[in-house]
Amino acid sequence: MRVLVTGGSGLIGAHVTQAVLDLGAEPVACDIAPFRLPTSADSSSVPFVKLDISDLDALCSALEQHRIDRIIHTAALLARTCQEQPPQAVRVNAIGSVNVLEAARQLGVGRVVMASSIAVYGHLTSRIVDEDHPCNPTTIYGAAKVLAENCGRAYRDDHGIEFVALRYGATYGPGPAKPPSRGVATDLRAFFERAVRSREVVLSDQDDLGRPLVYVKDAARATALACCQEKPVSSLVLNVAGERAATLSDCAEVLAQLIPELKITRREGPSVSAAVRPQSVALSIDRAREELDFQPQYPLERGISEYVEWLQEGN
Repeated sequence: MRVLVTGGSGLIGAHVTQAVLDLGAEPVACDIAPFRLPTSADSSSVPFVKLDISDLDALCSALEQHRIDRIIHTAALLARTCQEQPPQAVRVNAIGSVNVLEAARQLGVGRVVMASSIAVYGHLTSRIVDEDHPCNPTTIYGAAKVLAENCGRAYRDDHGIEFVALRYGATYGPGPAKPPSRGVATDLRAFFERAVRSREVVLSDQDDLGRPLVYVKDAARATALACCQEKPVSSLVLNVAGERAATLSDCAEVLAQLIPELKITRREGPSVSAAVRPQSVALSIDRAREELDFQPQYPLERGISEYVEWLQEGN
């Protein structure tokens, strides 16, 4: 089985490429940035195509040249960059996603797995969110993801493409030092880098809110399973997160055990009223457990420990 991984040079895409290899399939990475595997493995063993997903002809050529059977679509601009550059966000995250679906239709690719996000939910009506929660995105990034999911549904219904979108929680872990766009993933990297390199963590009141953190290797494994398992995924969308929600204060406590000289301080600031204060949230992953036999393998302590070790090695 040959699998095209769009956004293969990104945080999730690089780990997805490795996870596809681990499942015995043959990945082909594509991106606009140089590609390397997130491990010490020889990246030259993975074919790489430099292309922009907004170029439909280039996508079709790549699928044909490499005789692709399935696609994992992770290429996207992150949330903050989308807010700053809405036209670019639509070009890459919305039109680019439709191009992936259209290329799959034209070349007869049977399955497309798309990286989506908790951002599709927007305003929350529950502290534990399952896939039936209404989608009320409050950002350009979230809106583009909803559009891409809905287009995936249409291609599934109209053209028979097996489509599933994975709604990741806040993903953290080893990855590119200078990604081409900015969002929650880059904020989390800055948080952990500061702890390791400056021996300092500065917390605010919002850092006591629970977040559906997911270690990047768990996110990648769920994605590879959705793509490579023999049976199709019956659901259109699946949540992917760790076993439990965790706060950045929880993360700081784990970091303090790994870095004894770590200094943890609290940032003073005006209190936020209950009416506008963000709420703690957890993602239900029951559906992913059932349909993918997915079980997170990196609880918070293990994920942070591995990530800290990677950063301490100078990455």
